[in-house]
Amino acid sequence: MPVALTSLPAAPGVWAKLRRDGSGEVLAWLGLCDHCADVAACFEATLACARPRAALARLAGRVALPAIWASRLCVLAALHDFGKANAGFQRRWSHKAPFVGHCGEALAALLDETVSARLFDVLPLAEIRDWGGGDDGLLVALGHHGRPLNLETTEFAQRLTWSVSGAYDPVAALGTLGAALRAWFPDAFAPGGEPLPTIPAFWHAVSGYVTFSDWLGSDEALFPLDGANENRMGLVRERAKTALAAIGFEPGAARRALGAPRFERLSPYAPRKMQEAAGDLPGRLAIVESETGSGKTEAALWRFARLFADGQVDGLYFAVPTRVAAVSLHRRVSEAVAGLFPDAETRPRVTLAVPGLAREPGPNGEGLARPAPDVTEYGDDNARAAH
Repeated sequence: MPVALTSLPAAPGVWAKLRRDGSGEVLAWLGLCDHCADVAACFEATLACARPRAALARLAGRVALPAIWASRLCVLAALHDFGKANAGFQRRWSHKAPFVGHCGEALAALLDETVSARLFDVLPLAEIRDWGGGDDGLLVALGHHGRPLNLETTEFAQRLTWSVSGAYDPVAALGTLGAALRAWFPDAFAPGGEPLPTIPAFWHAVSGYVTFSDWLGSDEALFPLDGANENRMGLVRERAKTALAAIGFEPGAARRALGAPRFERLSPYAPRKMQEAAGDLPGRLAIVESETGSGKTEAALWRFARLFADGQVDGLYFAVPTRVAAVSLHRRVSEAVAGLFPDAETRPRVTLAVPGLAREPGPNGEGLARPAPDVTEYGDDNARAAH
């Protein structure tokens, strides 16, 4: 059934993020344009790192990623949450309002001829259409919760949320974001430029980076909810770089600190032949099969250390079947990493990525994880748990 949109709560502005107390009252909030700035800054900082930029270039069949592509992808990333301007979502300033989302609603707005025509007046959709890439760019941006959007499943109720509600005009409210995009990324709007590719693998990778940027840009510890700001982008561009460094996404400092790795830093015991071989094997794939207690964990860590020092990999993860095994392995890996990287300032993070245990403290300050999903993002507890 269509959602009634007769009135809007007394929100101080068009918002994107909020935090409530136990009674449902809003304790803190962040404006839509400001959150889009946070995520776009994180995406921009991500593409400034060598490996993501090289990966996108390779997937597009290019030697290097064109600078104008990077700027235009940043614009798309900034548009990821424009759907939150819809009146149904904005009504959720009141905790009593029914749930209305923003991803499918944004797609519904683009597919509705009347609403879309107005969106072209306030957002740079005409320019984006001319940048190439087909529909992939906007669909990737809007699908930042990890679920592809279906062009065939928009509903009338989703389109209704873009109707004027009292004094609130959802489409007109996006004018601030549209102007900000041009100010944040002026190079993206330069005439010409090679069209963005239509290669699915390229857009799959972009999708991952947008989702990652939304995760990072939604961490309140790094990007606090402080209302609306006149120059949010000027504040968060450097903060995004700091955030990437804090989680170890850009490992340059750690690689320099490691230097030429030595096995005695990893283990107090002399390396076994299997362990030495793991470090010396050529290629990207190595399969080691050996009995329990033979040192396979150290073999994997030694192989990682050698590849990391050579710049062939940026990180390592272990996938194990039980929580008990994960906790035990986490302790061993933390100790080994502390040996390989004695300087705590440049030591890579070691995170126990287990639901409910991700914040467990460790010897080198690990445990940074995204806080519980913002209640404004998902419709119910099952959806939040699935995410």
